[in-house]
Amino acid sequence: YSPSCCRGNFIEQLHPLIMINIIFTNNHCLKNNHSSCSILSFFFVFVIIMTTTKTAAALEVAVIGAGAAGLAAARVLSRNGINPVVFEQSSSLGGVWDYRDDESTKKQKPMYQNLRTNLPKELMAYREKKWTGVDHSYVTHQEVLEYLNEYKTDFELDRFIRYNSKVIQLTVLTNTDSKLRMRDEILPKLRVEWQESSSSPICSNNDDNGTTTTTKSQVFDAVCVANGHYAKPSIPPSINVPSSNKVQTMHSMEYNDPNDFRDQTVVCIGGRASGSDLARELSQTAKRVYVSYSGATKEDDSDNLSHVPHTTAVNQDGTIEFEDGSSVQADVVIYCTGYDYQFPFLNGQSQLPRNENEGEEENDLKFSVQPGERRVKPLYKHFLHAGIPNLSFPGLQHSVVPFPYVELQAEAWAHELFAWSSSSSKSSSSSSSTLLLLS
Repeated sequence: YSPSCCRGNFIEQLHPLIMINIIFTNNHCLKNNHSSCSILSFFFVFVIIMTTTKTAAALEVAVIGAGAAGLAAARVLSRNGINPVVFEQSSSLGGVWDYRDDESTKKQKPMYQNLRTNLPKELMAYREKKWTGVDHSYVTHQEVLEYLNEYKTDFELDRFIRYNSKVIQLTVLTNTDSKLRMRDEILPKLRVEWQESSSSPICSNNDDNGTTTTTKSQVFDAVCVANGHYAKPSIPPSINVPSSNKVQTMHSMEYNDPNDFRDQTVVCIGGRASGSDLARELSQTAKRVYVSYSGATKEDDSDNLSHVPHTTAVNQDGTIEFEDGSSVQADVVIYCTGYDYQFPFLNGQSQLPRNENEGEEENDLKFSVQPGERRVKPLYKHFLHAGIPNLSFPGLQHSVVPFPYVELQAEAWAHELFAWSSSSSKSSSSSSSTLLLLS
């Protein structure tokens, strides 16, 4: 028995218990020709499910971010009986897909006007929701945002989301026990502090725009950090040169419209997703486009688009030097060099665990982000904090199919939360264990 609403989650943990009860009941009924078999079997399943759901519902879980990863986490948790609190710093969901073309403010997201996905929607979709109403495979960012809003509506996720709530501090309460036990260790609770923006005059701390903010906090048994990783541009220091009167330098996050570069010579440094896509798009309007990356070959050149070797120097006179000794004169340099992870709410006040000996490298639990390396320590499978596994970080992996991937990560974490909450219940209370045994 596996109801569709719970498929692949805590029912799988209970599957052996359920099957034992059904087999026992059916054998008994066959031998004695009882007509009440199905009713008794259903009763066993119902008691087990309700017992586990009750345990899960008691858990208090926070999700930071209402982008693709945060929404998947909220869905998986809610369908298993946990009502999460989702903190979203903006007024709408979607994270990186929430594109806003506002010339009055500096662009804060890598989304740009003409972007289409580089993965087909048939692969991108969550496992629980197919993409409908779109015939083409490579969808626009507007269509992705529509899909995420449909996902929110279909699974009634809006009730969990606290918009305009920016998390400013996450703290491990080392002396406060959560409802989770891993082996013989009770995991600590986690406190989330956030700033809630509002136009209400009741709140304190008015800013210049008439918006008021209030700082609040709440304690949770577990926290899912789904704040995304496309907010902090990464530029190699050796070629990071500010704009001058000879050359404009910018990161790809600032790029929006190819018409802004009409009749100019542009160098895109980096040949992965953003670099190759921007170079292709710019070639339609710019005078000349060069895309620079290791392993570039002339065979890929076309019309006014040239593939050139790794960039070794960007000079303020506009001269761009490459690994093979060649150079070009550019009007614009776009650093398509990716992003670094950032977790501003995890800091020296977070009381994260670390190794006892300062110089000890082996089994080091010190939390750190390695700039330029796309690596966060100390995460198990680049997902769960090795010292506090009730703190998860979905979606950090690169070169994956993100939506179903973060969905599977959420299911894996929910599976562990159920196991840990069951262990805690058994050790602290005999009633829950007795009820399971009676089932």
